[in-house]
Formats: sequence, structure tokens, C-alpha cells
Amino acid sequence: QCLKDLREATDPETEKIRIEKSKDPLLKDCYSWLLEDREFCRWKDGADAQLLWIKGDPGKGKTMMMIALADELSARTEDSLEPYTLSYFFCQSTEPRLRSAASVLKGLIYMLTSQQRSLIKHVRKKYDDAGKEIFQGMSAIYTLQAIFIDILKDMSLQRTYFLVDALDECDIQLRELLKTIADEVPQAAAKIKWIVSSRNRPEIEEYLGRDGVWKTISLELNSDHVSHGVDAYIDFKVDRLARSKKYSTYLQDEVSSYGRYPLCAKGLSRADYCRRLFTKW
Repeated sequence: QCLKDLREATDPETEKIRIEKSKDPLLKDCYSWLLEDREFCRWKDGADAQLLWIKGDPGKGKTMMMIALADELSARTEDSLEPYTLSYFFCQSTEPRLRSAASVLKGLIYMLTSQQRSLIKHVRKKYDDAGKEIFQGMSAIYTLQAIFIDILKDMSLQRTYFLVDALDECDIQLRELLKTIADEVPQAAAKIKWIVSSRNRPEIEEYLGRDGVWKTISLELNSDHVSHGVDAYIDFKVDRLARSKKYSTYLQDEVSSYGRYPLCAKGLSRADYCRRLFTKW
């Protein structure tokens, strides 16, 4: 019942599937560079880098990158010599259940305890006294913080990856969530790793922008890779459009060329570009 009440608030796996279905298919050309990035490899394989922050302006494809990373980490569990747990959460400001710090912690705790059942004892210590009310209300964040910290300190916790997308879209008690991450990452065992993404926001920089302590990948500083991914995405969308409209190869090239200049010059996101492209043609 305890797990059921945790899941009732939000099920991160179901939400991830919903987000994926609302977007276009993942294109490896849009994120493959990230898997070979020096900072990513140092975060994944190094013992001294427990948190990686991927930051960038809107329209850079951060959420799709994070979905791809979740899939990659999930797929690699089968090949890993040391078993590990993946726990993730995708924030969305348009969904009330996905925009609070409490929801993020509930989601991470649910995924973690559903895979490592022995850890549920840390939730039950609070849950058995007050029931599911501990997951509700503005004070829930403090109870969840205490539970989460107890879990991180549990010696039986196996190697774990936490992934949180779109921190900037967590607009309810965001600072409490950032404080939890910033305070606990340095104290946690090396077997616990975090990867988070967000827009370029000062309040997030305040907590996560510690040079030399954690790793950061700026999408603005990797514009060549991002542009290559955007080109691949445009080609995919134009090809789909051409097939549905039965365009000739010449017209297909014209449609593709038509959109690339305004996309770069006006800073349009990929979604905006394709929306305008479909409307125009």
C-alpha cells in the first residue's frame, strides 16, 4: 500500500512514455555526440564527478536528450558487471503533478524503492504513523527530504543513477529541491550519480554551477553538435512531409533549404520550425 500511494501521485515511467509519444521518435544523430563528450564520460566513469548538469536555452532538445540518456543507462544495466538502479523524473510546468519538488522526490523514491524493496523501510517509518498524508501538502517536501536522505545513507543501496529533466519547470519549492541535491551530492557515496538538465537560470546556477566540483555541459558551447542534431531532425521531418505530400526530390530539397536559414537566424526551436514548415507547405 505504501508503494501504491507513492505511485498514485505520479509514475515516472508512465510519464516518460507519455512524453515520448507526444514527441517525434528519438534520432541518434541528435544525442550520440553526448555519449562521447569528455565531461559525460568523466561523470559516468570517474569517481570524482557525481553530478552532471546539462544546460541550454529552450528548443535545444534537452528533454529528448534526457530520454535518450535514460534509455541508454537502462539498456546498459544488462551488460554492466556491477548492477545498478536508474531512477528518473521529467518535470513539466504544464502538468500540476509534475511541477513540484515534492513530486520529484516522490517519483525518485518510488522508482528506487520499487527496484530495491529493502529500502521501503525508510518510507514506512513515516508512512506507518500518518499514512499517505505524509505525501501531501506544502510540508510534504520536508518529510520526503528526510526519507530521501535516509535512503542515500543506507549501506545496502546499490549503485544508483538519478536523472531529473527540466529543473526550471519545477516551479513549486524549486529551491528546496536544489538544496537537497546540492547538499547531498558531496556527502553521498561515489556509487550515487546525478544527471540533471535545465534552462540557463541564475537560481539553478547558484546551486549547481560550482566550477571544478561538478561537471557541466552547456549546449550553447556545443553549438556545432546541436546544429548537427537540428539538421538531422529537420531532414527527418522534411522527409516525412515529402512522403505524405508526395513531393519530388527537387521540391523536398527546396522545402528543407527554406527553413534552415530562419531557424538559425531567428533562433527558432525545432518544434517552432516544423510547425511553421508544415503550415507554409
